[in-house]
Parts: sequence; structure tokens; C-alpha cells
Amino acid sequence: FVWIYLPNATEPVVAGRLEVDNGDIRFNYGKRYLERIGGNNPAISIHEPELPLQTGILPLSEGLTIPGCIRDAAPDAWGRRVMINRLLGRKGVNAVGKYVEKGRGAIFWREDVRHGPGPLELARLAIESYPEYFYPALAKLDGLNKNSIAELVNRVNDEWMSHSAKKFAITLMHHTLEQLRELNR
Repeated sequence: FVWIYLPNATEPVVAGRLEVDNGDIRFNYGKRYLERIGGNNPAISIHEPELPLQTGILPLSEGLTIPGCIRDAAPDAWGRRVMINRLLGRKGVNAVGKYVEKGRGAIFWREDVRHGPGPLELARLAIESYPEYFYPALAKLDGLNKNSIAELVNRVNDEWMSHSAKKFAITLMHHTLEQLRELNR
């Protein structure tokens, strides 16, 4: 299923679902979602050029095996590898550390770089450029530990996030927090 937060909504709704078709992954808006068109909280297209609001399984853009906007919202290769390794008990925290260090984000610090910096590189840039903002923000995290992170993550409804995804999120956030604390020293 693909969930979406409609404008001004506090809870997501099911927009549709993905279906495997001869190795391709195709999207189909749900009937109830499409019935919202024109209502009080109307349905919106996930990405108008690619997934317009219409019934039926939507065609893929040329050369794609999954809608590009859906692929862009999914974990990147590092994230998928880390989740698989965590599920299978291989590489564990070391893989999480590599993901935090090597993963690339969508926030670009400078116009002359091809990829956004990874999470820790972004933090390093923030420390160098804006220490007056970074250090007070980091101080607010002093009370956090792995248990408090787990409490927050475990509040997420099980229908929205699997047990393994929660376990990964807790490990990722805890590792990142420890790395940020190292940067603060």
C-alpha cells in the first residue's frame, strides 16, 4: 500500500497500492481514494505528471520498472542493504555506520556538487558554518538514549512501519546520535 498525507491532514490515508506485473511494479489508485475527488479533503495526485488521478493500473514512464516518484521515496541502495543485513543478522551496526557516513541526502550545501552530503557530512558543515545554531540544538538531545529513541519509534502504528523497519530506525537514530555527540566534543 502507498499512504499519503493530504494537505492539512494529521493522519495519512491509503492512496493506492503497488502491484508486481512481469517484474515491473505498477501503481493503482484505490477506489475510496478516488472517491475523495471534490470532497472536503480531496484526493491529490502523488505526482501529477507520472501518477495522474485516474482509475486503473497506471502505465510506467519509458525505461522505468517502478514509478520514479515511488522509487525516489524508497530507501536508497545503502538503506536497502542495511535493512537486509540487519534482518539477516549480518554486518549490523557497522553497516548502519557506513550508511550514516556514506549515504547521500537530498539537501545540497553548495551548487557545485553533484550529490547532497551524507547526514554526518551535513552535520560537519553545519558545525563549521553555523556553530551558534548547531551546539544549542545538539544540547537539546542530551536526554536521549537508545531506550528513549525506541519509545518514540515504537509509538508508530504497526500498520505503518514493520517491526524490522522500527528496529532499523532505532539503530540508525541511536548510531547517528552517538556520532553527533562525537562531533560535539
